[in-house]
Amino acid sequence: MSDNQPELFNITTGLAGTKYVPNVDRNVIIVAKKAHPTSQRAAIKAYPKSGSKRQKIYNAIKLMGGMTDEEIERTLEMAGNTVRPARVSLVRDELVMDSGQTRKTIAGNDSIVWVAC
Repeated sequence: MSDNQPELFNITTGLAGTKYVPNVDRNVIIVAKKAHPTSQRAAIKAYPKSGSKRQKIYNAIKLMGGMTDEEIERTLEMAGNTVRPARVSLVRDELVMDSGQTRKTIAGNDSIVWVAC
């Protein structure tokens, strides 16, 4: 696949049940089927840098032993609209998972603690 083509999620099972695990730093975008054209254009524009953002988020989660989305946002100084899609792509690639624990956000709400697999 060329670097200019967005990659779709297709985790497959190979020979002998071996699962393909995508690279942490691969470029990935997530666009809802019914996304507004402005959202689609923004996602496509973000595509070339998505791999480096995924790598930063994964490294932070791994280094800290688990983080909430809000903690990632504050630590890496990234907007939530950048953190959440990248973290979701890491979850879909089975590189990050829900720890089963929660921590309170600044607003006092429960938030999932994500850990590296």
